[in-house]
Amino acid sequence: MNDEQRDEMLIEIHSDMKSTAGTVEALAKEVWGNGNPGLAKDFMEVKIQQRDCPARKANSTENKRLRLSHVIIAIAIITLLVNTYLTITS
Repeated sequence: MNDEQRDEMLIEIHSDMKSTAGTVEALAKEVWGNGNPGLAKDFMEVKIQQRDCPARKANSTENKRLRLSHVIIAIAIITLLVNTYLTITS
């Protein structure tokens, strides 16, 4: 590679970098905001709202109660089967 080829490659890389720099700057402004909330802040706010959602918490409590009731029913059925077996065999 001679000096002319190297210089041409550097000029080409430099022009590509110029066109890319504007895009990167625009994306950074969009994601992080420029004095205004950006997408990253909006995303975190939505995530916090979803985490603290009363309906989600109620659903979680309801699921725990439902699991507990299933366990109690399963224990009752097993107890009934054992008692029936013991009654039949005695």
